[in-house]
Amino acid sequence: MELAHKHRPWATGQHFFLCFPALTIWQSHPLTVASVPKTSTLHHVYIIRCRRGETGRLKTLALNQTSDPSHKDSKTPFTIPAILSGPYGKALLPSSTTTNPEPTNLLAIAGGTGISLTLPLILASSSTIVSLGPAINFIWIIRRCSNMQWIAAELDELKCLSRAKGTNLQIHIYVTQEAQPCPTSSSSEIQSTETDEKAAIEHNVEPIKAENNDRFSVTYLDASKPSLRGIVQEFMNKRAEQAYRTRVIASGPASMGIDLRDAVARENDGGRVWKARGGGMSN
Repeated sequence: MELAHKHRPWATGQHFFLCFPALTIWQSHPLTVASVPKTSTLHHVYIIRCRRGETGRLKTLALNQTSDPSHKDSKTPFTIPAILSGPYGKALLPSSTTTNPEPTNLLAIAGGTGISLTLPLILASSSTIVSLGPAINFIWIIRRCSNMQWIAAELDELKCLSRAKGTNLQIHIYVTQEAQPCPTSSSSEIQSTETDEKAAIEHNVEPIKAENNDRFSVTYLDASKPSLRGIVQEFMNKRAEQAYRTRVIASGPASMGIDLRDAVARENDGGRVWKARGGGMSN
């Protein structure tokens, strides 16, 4: 869902409460902004997984609107009035007025629509950091390859920022419910499988083709999940610059949070910190 509204900028990581009068005036839903504020008329982007309650009714309304014969073009988005309240919550990045903010390595992990929290954080960090410095790893765990279409434009923007500024950024996407696609003639591309293409056609989008290298990779796990402990260990051992502290920020299912907190706790090493050898992490 997208909207534009003229107001003061929010801080990266904050959320708004949205009320949809077409559904009810008695309930508001908290949604994290998946975009970065850039102008006075701010562009909001929200990625919403429809479940029960308010989001379920929003889905029903959207389906009814797009199936209406008067709605001639199914690709044309429908509109709905919304009441915006906020922003609320704590900023995840130092304010632009902060003097000499401490640089940190950053490991951002998202599961599904949890990308709404980590995406603007990575976009903002990649825009401000110039040349190689602290390591930034952007991890996204999704069910289907077609889910990448949610942020296709933003992924392209991150690749461009990384090349233009030389930031120490790596993007790794794990697809849990699909098998590794068949090898192609070009080892530098990952092409969608037939299942991916069918899902993409159903959603009126083009399958993504992405380079598979150190900076950007897509891993197909075929009905399994990535090891968060392994991800944290690899980041600390191979990527994290020892001169900086390391921050871990994540958003996703509750089970993912439990596993990640355990992984971070195992990697925290107070002795190495006192010896100025790194090992200090916060999440």
